[in-house]
Amino acid sequence: AQIKANEAHRLPGGKGSRDVLIRVARRHGTKLRRAVKQARLPKALRRKLRYRTTRVSVTLVVPNARTASNDHDRKQWTTRVLDRLERQKVRAQMAQL
Repeated sequence: AQIKANEAHRLPGGKGSRDVLIRVARRHGTKLRRAVKQARLPKALRRKLRYRTTRVSVTLVVPNARTASNDHDRKQWTTRVLDRLERQKVRAQMAQL
């Protein structure tokens, strides 16, 4: 099987995913979307982010956002999202920041 260059970082045993992931229960999906909107993310990030919905969960995915060069900026906006979720009494099932 051919591996695309931009997919290589997602291979098992690799360097790990570079995606920022925040997963909540599906019933809290609208609260996650509201928290992201209220966090006022930078425009470049808003263009990249996607939501992955399964039968039991909703996951915020920001591809290639986890790099060493943006560690400080990433901490600021991920904290804003998680704080807003906490205010709404929503617990993240998984958060890869």
